Amino acid sequence: VKGVAWSHDGEHVWTCGDDKLIKMWDREPETEDGGEVAPVQTILGQYAFLGIDHHWKEPLVASCGVDVQIWDPQRSDPVHTLTWGSESVSCVRFNPAERQLIASTASDRSVVL
Repeated sequence: VKGVAWSHDGEHVWTCGDDKLIKMWDREPETEDGGEVAPVQTILGQYAFLGIDHHWKEPLVASCGVDVQIWDPQRSDPVHTLTWGSESVSCVRFNPAERQLIASTASDRSVVL
């Protein structure tokens, strides 16, 4: 696991990692007899993910790795893909005050808004 983010309602946890998967987990999962907990939803990406964030108001998830991608959990493909020539993007965050603004940091030491 490379990234963890809470959903805006606090009911789910989103994770991402080297396995190219974004997973949504229940905060309080129900298991039978101590069995394994399974994710509620899984999204398969093209590349490994390094970070994830959930929008503060809307049901959107931002991931980063090779690029920054914005996901609608109801779709299997990203809504937007943002690239600018960096080798890898290590962190992405939605701005809580300006809802349409995303900040990210990359391996070339750039900060992109």
